[in-house]
Amino acid sequence: MQHNPARCPVCREGLGGFFCVLDPEHINDIDRSKTTKSFRTGEVVFERGDSPQGLFCIVDGLIKVETEQEEGKSHILRLAGPGESIGYRALFGRRRYEARAVAHEDSKVHFIPRSTIDDLMIKQPQLSLKFLELLSEDIKQAEERLCAATDKDSASRIAETILFLDSNYTPDKPWTRKDIADWAGTTPETVMRQLTQLENQGMIASEGRRILITDPSSLNQVAQTL
Repeated sequence: MQHNPARCPVCREGLGGFFCVLDPEHINDIDRSKTTKSFRTGEVVFERGDSPQGLFCIVDGLIKVETEQEEGKSHILRLAGPGESIGYRALFGRRRYEARAVAHEDSKVHFIPRSTIDDLMIKQPQLSLKFLELLSEDIKQAEERLCAATDKDSASRIAETILFLDSNYTPDKPWTRKDIADWAGTTPETVMRQLTQLENQGMIASEGRRILITDPSSLNQVAQTL
């Protein structure tokens, strides 16, 4: 018989979150054990070096996972929105966080304790398979970004970043030049120069801090250039 996931109280229905594979009984276990936390823009969800005590599932908003180098430069490793989970690699790997998570905008997050997660992993093997799926996707994205950083110039990486942010997150969100630089692995100054060129070429337009894609086909060609 085909398994039909229950309406999940952890994230919005139908978003394919970590716990959507569970049956109603175990969804209820999560609902009873979870707590809800709110974070203002810029507030830290967890810090590098902290010991994970559970799993964070985003309900609303946007969380960025980032590293910070000694000279203070940040590098965004991941962005997580509603229906997505963060902190699971450190949790299941039984190690401390190797990066920090910060609210990129006002966010609401459910926290599920380690004891609940461990119990569910034993009772529901499909949850372990879901974790492997997510881990595999993480590795795939990391490999793609590593190849882009090695093979592509800054113009291609910036174009790729604009397309990625537009297609995966709120299109009208006012991403800062620093956000784009941190994701593309370059500097805000380089981003500003490249955005000016892309705008002059008619591929993007600016409305205040918002970046609007006006010629996605041409922008995609720039993104694919090695």
